[in-house]
Amino acid sequence: MAVKWFYSFLKPYRGRIALGLLLTTLIAALSIVNPYLSGMIVDDVIQAGRYHLLPRLIACLLGITLFTGLLRFCIRSFLRLPLKTSSMICGEGYTASC
Repeated sequence: MAVKWFYSFLKPYRGRIALGLLLTTLIAALSIVNPYLSGMIVDDVIQAGRYHLLPRLIACLLGITLFTGLLRFCIRSFLRLPLKTSSMICGEGYTASC
């Protein structure tokens, strides 16, 4: 019973919740890529002397960083929920004592 009551508040926002979970998972997965690419720069470029790989790896680092920033921007701006909590919890006649 309590779960249905709680779900009734979340139901209008289920698309935003699903998108937020998807974007958060993608950001978490992309956070692994930059340390991996940094390791490749150290191992394959600096130690192995294959300097022709450096521009490509740096471009990948910048691209992943910019894409991750864009995803974080999307989460912060497009998924913002409107602040209707006071009228939802206390009803239309909201007072400070509620």
